Amino acid sequence: LSLCDLSRQCMAAMDRRLAVAGAATVNKKLEEPVVAVEVARKGIRPGGALFISSSMPIRDLDMYASVVGGGQQAVVALGCNRGASGIDGVLSSALGFSSALARPVTLLIGDTALLHDIGALQAVASAKHPMTIVVVNNGGCGIFNFLPIAKHSDVFEKFFANPHSTDLGAAAAAFGIKFLRASSPAELDLAFNDTLKGSAHVLIEAVTEMSNVIPVHKELGAAARRAAEQTLEEAVDLSYHWHGLAVPGRPVLMLLHGFLGCSADWDPLLSEIAKHDGEGYSCLVVDLPGHGSSSSGRGQLPQVLAVSWEATVALLLKLLDRLQVSRCALVGYSLGGRLALQLAAEDPKRFWAVCSIGGNPGLEDPIERLKRRDADAVLACQLRGLSSWQRSNGTPVAAAAQGEHMSAELLEHEVSAQRKGGFIASGKQQEVRWREWLHTWYKQPLFGDLRRCSSFSAIIQRREHSDPAVMADVLQGSSPGRVPSTWGVV
Repeated sequence: LSLCDLSRQCMAAMDRRLAVAGAATVNKKLEEPVVAVEVARKGIRPGGALFISSSMPIRDLDMYASVVGGGQQAVVALGCNRGASGIDGVLSSALGFSSALARPVTLLIGDTALLHDIGALQAVASAKHPMTIVVVNNGGCGIFNFLPIAKHSDVFEKFFANPHSTDLGAAAAAFGIKFLRASSPAELDLAFNDTLKGSAHVLIEAVTEMSNVIPVHKELGAAARRAAEQTLEEAVDLSYHWHGLAVPGRPVLMLLHGFLGCSADWDPLLSEIAKHDGEGYSCLVVDLPGHGSSSSGRGQLPQVLAVSWEATVALLLKLLDRLQVSRCALVGYSLGGRLALQLAAEDPKRFWAVCSIGGNPGLEDPIERLKRRDADAVLACQLRGLSSWQRSNGTPVAAAAQGEHMSAELLEHEVSAQRKGGFIASGKQQEVRWREWLHTWYKQPLFGDLRRCSSFSAIIQRREHSDPAVMADVLQGSSPGRVPSTWGVV
């Protein structure tokens, strides 16, 4: 998916949050992502390179420093040990990196990793090229706070957090290395300015708090999430309406239609549902993104992302939040049934019942997932071919079906071939007409006797107003071959 524009929005939100955290005020505490950002911005000597330790430093640098800062980062050679874990010998590796490049190196390292290789400070003292060692010192192994073991205080402190009170200043002095300590953004800024003025080896201790590791990272994630949700809501306008009085205390049903459908598909049932068991239900009837009256993406968000499975789930949950629906039941058929199961998986406390009609909970076998993903990709390609033919002929989607028809037998063969993983010649794709394609689609056994229903013509007429290209994005983005299985909910 094309995520570039959305990513920029998220990164801008994190940049604003980091800018606040990194504001040069003496009383502000230092936060670990800020250290990574400031190292990338200001901590590398002219002509120098950067070596990054495993554990949290490489994660923070990758997540924050490489994407924020408005181009203030230096473009330098980067080095790290293989893998995201393993903290032995990091200081020695950075020395080798500096020697091989024959240039100054800044090392961003955690306190525990430094302690595992502290003897290498002797080699630093005699190194040919200046070393800047920035040590993030939170008094132990902060990364393990992200793991479930952190809840088990009886073993966490001793065996995982590994608290220490090592005097890093004394360690640096023992090897004749210049030492600076920073416990605020302002002090870190001064330390970098001091370091860049000379050519001495320097160890900078960036003091952070262990208790702040999780809250800071959660807050940054929340800032990015808010930016993503705002962009999504601005790009997709979900159409919905209430049937039955939406009054406090009355049970709410959210009704979700299937692929190619719209909220009007529920019309024949709404009156009965609304008066069920005397009191009835308040029915929230929604047009899914790209369907009915809902938009399929505008502004900076690409259409393929606006109608994706992930975006649809997020938008439906946000809609319930906006309407202050804290508890409801879900009823969906086909694609809507699958979405109902996914919503229940995402927020199980909100939904007191799920009715999924023809909603496959998904595929778990990797081979079957791959086959289905490929089959849906081929079918999506055919739909895009349909859309291309209509655009090139200047024919509106709803009117395209009024032209010359291909044989239903040929179309039936083509749809069947796709479901078996076959390919259709591109020339034939553009010859297929939207109305005939819809008729053939509903000949599939899974739709049973739907074509014999008196309302089938009305169903087809509603489908004709859909854009095949948008439906292609929906089909491919919500393929059971790529979305999570919800058998756990069942």
